[in-house]
Amino acid sequence: MQVKSYHIFIYLMVFVTVFTACTNQKPKETTIKELVVIKNTDSLEQTIENLIASISKAKQVERQQMLFRFLSYKDQVDGSIAEEYCLFAAEYPKKNTTNFFEVLSSKDTDFLDVWAEVASAELALNSGEKQNIKKEITAYKTALEVKTKVFSASQVKLVKHYLERLNYYTIKAF
Repeated sequence: MQVKSYHIFIYLMVFVTVFTACTNQKPKETTIKELVVIKNTDSLEQTIENLIASISKAKQVERQQMLFRFLSYKDQVDGSIAEEYCLFAAEYPKKNTTNFFEVLSSKDTDFLDVWAEVASAELALNSGEKQNIKKEITAYKTALEVKTKVFSASQVKLVKHYLERLNYYTIKAF
């Protein structure tokens, strides 16, 4: 079998084309939009972590603003950030009952509604099953009420409002 010169030319052209195409490929670059999403997620997680740490150390004057700021991220969190976010929302009033309720007034019932909604996600998760939900809510309620014996009547009213909303949202989660 004899190879003609035009066959060699065609093979050579195919080889050159394939070789050129392979060497001109660049690794996929991350677009600016993808970088912004990655950076925003990282910065949101860092912001929330810093805010949680700040709330725990804050003086009474600053704490209310920080708590309100914390809730402002409610619609932005998801995934692992949401887990940390909801855990803090459930645990902070339980562990720091006085610090939480001393900065709130009777005007802050809407704030407590939203806080209860966020915290309820953690309580629902902790209960695991619907039949355990009452037990989880009762334990949470007891932990809070023990610490409120020295509260003023208006603070006790806020605690009761919070617990009612927490109960509502936790049961609604199932």
